[in-house]
Amino acid sequence: MENNYSRKIQVKFRVNELEKAVIKERMKRIGEKDMGRFLRTMAIKGECHIYDYTPVVEQIRELNYYIGSISRSVNQIAKTVNTTGTLHEDDLNDLREKIDGMKKNQLELMKACLPKKYGGKGNDSDCGRGD
Repeated sequence: MENNYSRKIQVKFRVNELEKAVIKERMKRIGEKDMGRFLRTMAIKGECHIYDYTPVVEQIRELNYYIGSISRSVNQIAKTVNTTGTLHEDDLNDLREKIDGMKKNQLELMKACLPKKYGGKGNDSDCGRGD
């Protein structure tokens, strides 16, 4: 991200009390505290979106559970194969089930994070962070 010191040109404009209140309200609504970043993003991109991941936190935890579980299963399978030289079908089926569960959870998570304008349930935000 470009820091403020690399931005050499200052742009100023005047607003009345009502306009300032509207700007502050919009900033508050999306959780933006930096007026410069908010106004710059609005001027360049024309819109700011809100990211709210609270509805999907539980799905993220579940996804992390699946990832850890798969990792442990792979380690157990590798240990068994290295020790006995055989690969058990039950171990592979268990691993496939965990991977399928993770894929299902990942799809649900992706759908929940889609912006409303694209048909998802979640919100999105790109108010200048990281650009």
